[in-house]
Amino acid sequence: MTILGVVAVEWLFFLGLTFWPNLLGSLLNLVLTSPLAGILPFAIGMAIGALAVFILEHQQFWRLSITTAILWGLVPCLLFAWILKEILPITPLGVMQFFFTKTFNVSHLFVKVANSLTLEDILGWTVGIFIKGRRYWR
Repeated sequence: MTILGVVAVEWLFFLGLTFWPNLLGSLLNLVLTSPLAGILPFAIGMAIGALAVFILEHQQFWRLSITTAILWGLVPCLLFAWILKEILPITPLGVMQFFFTKTFNVSHLFVKVANSLTLEDILGWTVGIFIKGRRYWR
């Protein structure tokens, strides 16, 4: 669910760049050229981790008591979901590559996943999960 929310934001951003390229382009340029641009991937990772805990807290399918082990288990779940997001053509860039390239190469998928996931992402997820889930530490 968390990664689907991230994909939805990516689609909205893509549509925004399509319909209002000057507005969003200048805003993106302002954010990426600021001194805080270096911590932006880590901050986005923290937000994704916090969103994962929020969804875990408010899910209604089953009742489970959230513990530290559940929070640690959420990190590989996010990693697996991120890998699936990169492999399946559900992002705007993935859809364009799927429809406009004629060849399919499995090694290309591994390179794509390896290039899209950084240590900052995983550390950001972990910090975000444990900051949002602080009350579940026991």
